[in-house]
Amino acid sequence: MVIEGKVAKILNTRELVINKGSEHGVTDGMRFDVLEPEVHVVDPDTKANLGQLTRSKITVEIIQTEPQFSIGRTFATYSASLIDWVGAGLLNQPRFVTKVRTIRTDQSSEFREDSVSVSVGDPVKLVEEIGKKQQ
Repeated sequence: MVIEGKVAKILNTRELVINKGSEHGVTDGMRFDVLEPEVHVVDPDTKANLGQLTRSKITVEIIQTEPQFSIGRTFATYSASLIDWVGAGLLNQPRFVTKVRTIRTDQSSEFREDSVSVSVGDPVKLVEEIGKKQQ
């Protein structure tokens, strides 16, 4: 099954709304990629169109489905180190914690490990149904 839509609203740093719901076949637990705009790849020598490159910004899992829209929540995690300073600045071994990657609405192109820039109108595409991977 192919389901494609767009980000309709960003609710908070972990949740967004997509413009497809149960009437379009969306069910709780489905996972959607939020996609970057397509990049057209052109051969520098021949100027021939080599195709389009589509990359995922972040994947969200549907947690609530309504007839015309669904709410997706981020779940991707990353490891971050916490550095303990003791006494007069002596450094102990770093500790690592797992954090959830979040959504931000600013359009800076700066890479940040903790969050991904997402905008209303960004395309979304079903990548995984409950219990089965998309081909």
